[in-house]
Amino acid sequence: MREVPFLEVRELSKRFGAIRALDNVSLRVRSGEVHGLVGANGAGKSTLIRVLAGVCPPDSGSTLIDGSLVSIHDPVQATALGLNFIHQELNLVPKLTALQNLALGLRKPSRAGVLIDWRAVQREAAPVAERLNMRFSLNARVDSLSVGDRWLVAIGRALLRKARLIAMDEPTASLSDGETQRLFNLLRELTASGVAILYVTHRLQEVVELCDVVTVLRDGRIVCSLARSEVNRPVLVREIIGRALEPNVDVPQEELTQGETMLEVRHLVR
Repeated sequence: MREVPFLEVRELSKRFGAIRALDNVSLRVRSGEVHGLVGANGAGKSTLIRVLAGVCPPDSGSTLIDGSLVSIHDPVQATALGLNFIHQELNLVPKLTALQNLALGLRKPSRAGVLIDWRAVQREAAPVAERLNMRFSLNARVDSLSVGDRWLVAIGRALLRKARLIAMDEPTASLSDGETQRLFNLLRELTASGVAILYVTHRLQEVVELCDVVTVLRDGRIVCSLARSEVNRPVLVREIIGRALEPNVDVPQEELTQGETMLEVRHLVR
């Protein structure tokens, strides 16, 4: 028997006025795999994520979880189905502690039915913090943490919500090389335990290094799904833009190296 994927979408379509953002998109994501989702800006990646998150309904098509048909009407239902989404702009509250952010949206233990029992919350969060190797206090405010540690808080919140699939949008955009490798190691540990990762990025080398399967979107359509053995940068570039990217052989090398300064920045302060 063929393995039933954790998540499957069939012929999803979505229009915004005259723009067809998704055009009969079909996708299968299996438990325990890193599934890359790539494409140029406007290819439909964000719209697909929003449909799965219950933020906007599709015009047509179907979604299945563990082979059963579901309708995702809102983010609460998406979370209940095991779908969690971590966006590039992390949805954390900076002035709350890591523990408070981990517990956002969860049904919290209480005392006398009124006061939140934060000791019980901490006991519930401790195994997740240990699993993610959080090297900071859960009582630290999020705005005091590094970007990499904030990602751990976001992933920890997904695990506390019993996530079976975590979709990540450009997760390494603000990470250092060391933090990126730390994240990659963590993702491999999560997939080894059966969690599926939907990995959305423009960084093709990360796709080559990390992903088990890669799906390419172009103009709202799926143009291909590639196994790890088929994935390399030239293939991805060709599928993303619809043609092979030829080097510019008409420009003399000296013009590339000895031209006038095109951009200069001095005393930049942010």
